Amino acid sequence: MPETPVADDDGAQAAAGIVERYFALIETGRFAQAYDLWEPQAAGDTRSQFRASFAQYAEYHATVGTPGRVDAGAGQRYVTVPVRTYGKLSAGGAFARNGSAILHRTADIDGATAAQRSWRIRSIELQPATPSAR
Repeated sequence: MPETPVADDDGAQAAAGIVERYFALIETGRFAQAYDLWEPQAAGDTRSQFRASFAQYAEYHATVGTPGRVDAGAGQRYVTVPVRTYGKLSAGGAFARNGSAILHRTADIDGATAAQRSWRIRSIELQPATPSAR
């Protein structure tokens, strides 16, 4: 059964909760449920390709930051949530990436379905973290 995002709460913290749930699912190997948190048109890969994209990781963790403000326009809502991923590679070594997730939902407009009013992941962009200066 697909993972059901929060439809009742349209705030930025609810969107951050979706990102936290997404990475918790990835961390525990529940890739199909994580895949369901993406907007259908944004998910890109098939479920099997999505799962395979995580095969390079022996451990995968994330820290989700404080979400930005909810931006509104033309019946749509967007919010950006900062993310840091880190862990161990299957081939050995560690990785760390910084970036953000953008989530989208349709505002409570006539005719919008519950799925459209739910926060969904629109994109996640991560770049290799730069070593901290010491």
